[in-house]
Amino acid sequence: MLLSCISHTCKLILQHYIDEVERENCEDIGNEECLMRRTLVAHIDYIYTQKQKP
Repeated sequence: MLLSCISHTCKLILQHYIDEVERENCEDIGNEECLMRRTLVAHIDYIYTQKQKP
């Protein structure tokens, strides 16, 4: 139960971060920085959305 709650909390935090990055306008930063941020978000999303083995 505790792990489920922690996992759910992590997903909520991750989704908030992803939403912020998606709203972020890349015009104020360089293309490389924008790409790095989006890549990081994609990797984190991939890690936390994988099905866990029982």
